[in-house]
Amino acid sequence: MPRLFYEVQSSVDPSIPGDWPVRKTINDTFFTEGAKSAITVISGVNPDNQIYYKIVVKTDGADDRIESLPMDYTLKEDTSKAPVPREVTIVDRKLVSRINKENGEVEYSTDVTISWAKPHNWDEIKTNTDPNNDIVFHFMLNTHQSEIETGNNPELIADGKSYGQFPLKYRRVLSVSSKAVRDVGNRLEYTIEGFNLFKYERFIGMSDGEPQFKKHDIQNEEGYPDFLLPNTVYYLQMFTTGAAGEKILKKPLKNWKSYQTNL
Repeated sequence: MPRLFYEVQSSVDPSIPGDWPVRKTINDTFFTEGAKSAITVISGVNPDNQIYYKIVVKTDGADDRIESLPMDYTLKEDTSKAPVPREVTIVDRKLVSRINKENGEVEYSTDVTISWAKPHNWDEIKTNTDPNNDIVFHFMLNTHQSEIETGNNPELIADGKSYGQFPLKYRRVLSVSSKAVRDVGNRLEYTIEGFNLFKYERFIGMSDGEPQFKKHDIQNEEGYPDFLLPNTVYYLQMFTTGAAGEKILKKPLKNWKSYQTNL
């Protein structure tokens, strides 16, 4: 069976035939086992512009090509979706360590505190008590600033130790309820615990005036390291969804809003 890859193409004119400029190319490694959809991020879009997107499926053969219908989207007009994380920055780093229970070696990581601008409707988000109307902040990490498709996945090495070979793509490593972030002046903060990746903290309701959470794991079938590796540069992308729930992440690409920074 030929190798498939998927181009996300965009244009301001949907009547142009053939290929449009390619915004992102992904392959089958972006689909987790059993998933019917994949996640990627399109950045650098002017929120005032109406953009048309389509997905074009190709193979290594020159004539193999299937394309979707165009989907129009204007970011600033989309008030139905969760607010875009803006002005994302790092405000604190703390070195942490633990003992590996299998070999007794000391492992090092870093707790990283992320700060971003408070959305305009934060008062509404903060006072909401219905879990179905909650806002969820998602954190994705990559060791390369852009997603790169290569024939052979590069080896992931930190402090001279190899952790395996993995594609250079953004992975969702944390999802947290709006009730779990800290309200600091005109900004929001959340601390990514270096030894606590691939976790989902879901808001399930209130009890005695306090938010209650249920925590579970985010799928990691490829066995990517579940902690921030020492002396490793990561790049962070944030996006938000409305209403907590795994099924949210199976919606079309145009539902995502994101912001990128380096970690």
